[in-house]
Amino acid sequence: MMRLFITFFFLISVQAEVVDKSLFEKDSVEATHDFLSKQVVNFAEYIDSFFGRYTRTDKKNKTRVTIINTTTLTEADSLMSGVELKARLNLPHLEELLKFKIKKGGRVETTTKDLKENIKDVPSDTSYYYVDWKLTTQVGVDVDFTPDVFIRNEQKLEFGGRKNIARLVNGIYWFGRSGLGDTLAIEHDNLISQNLLFRFSNVGSWSSKSGEISYAHGPELYYTLNDRSNLSYDIKANALKSGESRWLIDHYSSSLVYNLRLNPSWILLKTGPKIEYPMSENFKSRLSYFIQFQVFIGSF
Repeated sequence: MMRLFITFFFLISVQAEVVDKSLFEKDSVEATHDFLSKQVVNFAEYIDSFFGRYTRTDKKNKTRVTIINTTTLTEADSLMSGVELKARLNLPHLEELLKFKIKKGGRVETTTKDLKENIKDVPSDTSYYYVDWKLTTQVGVDVDFTPDVFIRNEQKLEFGGRKNIARLVNGIYWFGRSGLGDTLAIEHDNLISQNLLFRFSNVGSWSSKSGEISYAHGPELYYTLNDRSNLSYDIKANALKSGESRWLIDHYSSSLVYNLRLNPSWILLKTGPKIEYPMSENFKSRLSYFIQFQVFIGSF
C-alpha cells in the first residue's frame, strides 16, 4: 500500500496550473460547458416559469447536474470504479408561491454598533462574542435515475467568539422514496491559526423507512493550503441502533482527503487514503485509497 501514499503526496505537490494546461483547452471546453450549463438552467427556468405567472422572485435558479467519477483501490489490490449522475431541480417560483421557502436570521453582538461583523476586525483587547440563528425551508426535486421530490427544513443556532464557535444544526426532511428523516449535528470549532481549524463533530441521523438511528462523532482537522486547495483529516466512531436493538459500534474510521479546485473551476478533485475497522470483520483494519472527480454543470 506504500505506493498509494506516495501517489497521494505526489498529487498534493502538483500545482493546479500544471494540471490545467495539460488537460484542458479552455476555448472549446469552456464553450461547451457554458452551453450545457445554460441548457440545464434554462430547462429548470422553463418549468419554473409556469409558476412565475402567479408570483415573482429575484432568487437565482440553483439547478445543477453533478457527474461523479470515483476510483478506489483496496488493500487487497482490487480496483473499483464507478460513475454517478446527480441532479437537483430548483424551482424558486414554486417555493415562493407555496411559501415553502422561509429564510430568517439574526445576530446579537456584545460590541459597539459600528463594529464590523467580521471577527478579524475586532480589536484584540475587546471582549467579543456573537449569536447567529437561521431558519430555512426548501422544496425541490432530486434527479438520480428516477426523480424524487423533497421538502427540507433546517434550523441553525451558532454561538461564537474570536476563535471558538459552537454550532447546532437540525435538519428535518421528507423525500418521496425514503420518507421522513431527521439529522442533528452538534459541532465545536477552534480556529488554531489562520489556515488551521480543529472541529469536534457529533452527528445523528434517523430515517423512518429503515427505522435506524446512526451516530458518528470524533475530531476533524481542516488545513487551507491556498484559495484552491485544502486538506482534511478525521477520526470517527460510528454507532448504529436498529429497531429495539441496543446501540452498537458499527465501525471506526479515519481518512485524509486532499481537495483541489481545478481550472476550469467547475471540476473538483478529491483524493486520499481511508482506513476502516468494521464490526462485521471483527474490527480488522481495511485500508483503501480513492480518487474522485466531480464535474458541475448548471449553476455552481
